[in-house]
Amino acid sequence: MTKRECEQGRESGDRYHFRRTKWYLSPFSRLAFLLGALASPAASAADVEAVRPWHGEPPAPAQFAKPELLVGTERLAVLVGEGKTPPGASLVLLDSRTRDEYDAGHLPGARCLESDPLQDPNRKPHYLVAPETVAKFAAAAGINPDTRVVLYDAHAGRLAARVWFIFWAYGHENVSILDGGVLKWKDEGRPVTTDPPPKPSQPGTWTPAAQPRAVCAFEDLAAYRVRPPPGQFSPTLLLDARSYPEYTGADSRAKVGGHIPGAVNLPWDSLLKAVTAERPTPEMRGYFVWREPAEIHALLRAAGITSRQPLAVYDQSGGRAAHVVFALYLMGYSQAVVYSGGWREYGAREDVEIER
Repeated sequence: MTKRECEQGRESGDRYHFRRTKWYLSPFSRLAFLLGALASPAASAADVEAVRPWHGEPPAPAQFAKPELLVGTERLAVLVGEGKTPPGASLVLLDSRTRDEYDAGHLPGARCLESDPLQDPNRKPHYLVAPETVAKFAAAAGINPDTRVVLYDAHAGRLAARVWFIFWAYGHENVSILDGGVLKWKDEGRPVTTDPPPKPSQPGTWTPAAQPRAVCAFEDLAAYRVRPPPGQFSPTLLLDARSYPEYTGADSRAKVGGHIPGAVNLPWDSLLKAVTAERPTPEMRGYFVWREPAEIHALLRAAGITSRQPLAVYDQSGGRAAHVVFALYLMGYSQAVVYSGGWREYGAREDVEIER
C-alpha cells in the first residue's frame, strides 16, 4: 500500500475506527494482520493442524433481536392507510422534525413532536423534559398504554431516536422508528400532505412514569469506569457516540475538549449506511438506513461490547447517544443507558478527569 493510500484510508475511515487513548489497532488492521500470518510461506500444511472454531465468540445474528423497533416503509404504508387515526388511537405517527419542516409536508396522519424541546438544560440530574409535559402531549395525541407509536425524521433517525428514548425512559413499551425516514418514504413516491392530522376520538390515557429508566446521572458514571489490572484490557462499559474530532478534543463544544477516561469511541452514524436516491433531484439525493444485524454486531464486538454487560452511552447532549442505545436495544443489548448530561455537563466541570 502506498503512502498516499494510507493517508486516504486514515482520512476516509476515521469515523469507523474504535480508539482508546494514545494508540489503537483498528478491526481492519487486525484482520489484515491475521490474514497475513495465515498466508505466510514459512508454514505449510504439514506444519500446522486444522483450524478449529473458537467457541468463545458469539455468532453474528441473521436478524435483529427486537425487529419490532424498526418499521419499513412498506409496512408503515399499510398501517397508515388513508392517514385517519382509528378509534382508540391504535397507531400514532409522530414527525420529529421542526415545525417548519413538518408544515412543508409530512406523512398522512402524522403529528408534530419536535425533539429538541424534550431536553431541559436546567432539569438535573437527567436533563429530560418533565413527565407532566410528556403526559400532556400524550393525552392530546390520543396515546394509550397499548398504542403503537411510530416516529420518523429526515436526519438519519437522530431526532426520532431522541423522542423514542423519551417515551422509552418514561415507560412506553410500543414505540418504533421508520427506517429511512421521510426521505425514503418520498423517494419511493409515497404521499405527503400539509393537512392537519385528525383529532383522536378521545384523549390518550398513557401516564408516564414519575422517574425515568435507562438514564445515567453524572454521579452514576463511577460505576462505568473500570480500571483493569496492569497488562489486561478492560471491558467496554462507557461508549462515546460523538465524532472522532470531538472524542480527541480537536472539536471542543464545552469548556474543554476530550472524552471521559476509559470511553471507547463509536460514532453514532457508523451504525448507518447511505442509500442513493432512486430519483435524484436537487431536493432528494438519498437517505440513511440502519446497517444489517451482522454488520452492527461486528462493529459492537470490535468496540468490545457484549450483551451481558452494563453500558453507559453519551454524546454532547443525549440525541446521538439515544440513537446508539436504540441500535443496541434493536440488537438485544438491553442493559445500555444514556448519560443524558453528556459532554455538555461533563466538559464544563472543574472536578473531572479528561483524556484526549
